[in-house]
Amino acid sequence: MKTEKPRILVALDFSAQARKALDWALLHAVATHGEVHVVHVVEYKLADVLPAADKRLEREIDQLKTEAQLELERMVPAAQRGDLPPYTRHIAMGSPAAEILNVAESIKADVIVMGSHGRSGMGRFLLGSVAEKVMRHARGVVVCVKPE
Repeated sequence: MKTEKPRILVALDFSAQARKALDWALLHAVATHGEVHVVHVVEYKLADVLPAADKRLEREIDQLKTEAQLELERMVPAAQRGDLPPYTRHIAMGSPAAEILNVAESIKADVIVMGSHGRSGMGRFLLGSVAEKVMRHARGVVVCVKPE
């Protein structure tokens, strides 16, 4: 029987669906006495294409990380209340699905919670589905909070 607190990873893209996923994860953490980790992935691809622009890209990426950290602090302040579990923030760089899976692996997440934007058809084909990729490759449970 597992005696450790379950580790719950919430992937946040700062959308309304991500907020719903965070709310679900916090309620689940309270019910299971779990620990919450939140991750935001700053997606970037230009560094491989434009190596001559390294310094400028590095500054812009640092700015994106700073903005993401501030947004995480704004989005998750309720978790600092005494009745909710504490949380750990993670900022990752790269492909969203791959980085969510990397963080999940590194913290040994028992559950990954994320919002699903509910795209279908051509929109999902063209944009891909981060939630679908995470579900396909995750080693544990993935909870997708769907739009109403």
